[in-house]
Amino acid sequence: MLLLLIVLILLSTPNHLLAYYKTLIDTSQDGLVQITP
Repeated sequence: MLLLLIVLILLSTPNHLLAYYKTLIDTSQDGLVQITP
């Protein structure tokens, strides 16, 4: 049930997730652990 929910979220908001992970990578490269979704 949880896996299905995760899959639905991944399929429904790919752009948001890509932007979130890009922000995560950028902040980690800068040495900042500040993540704002």
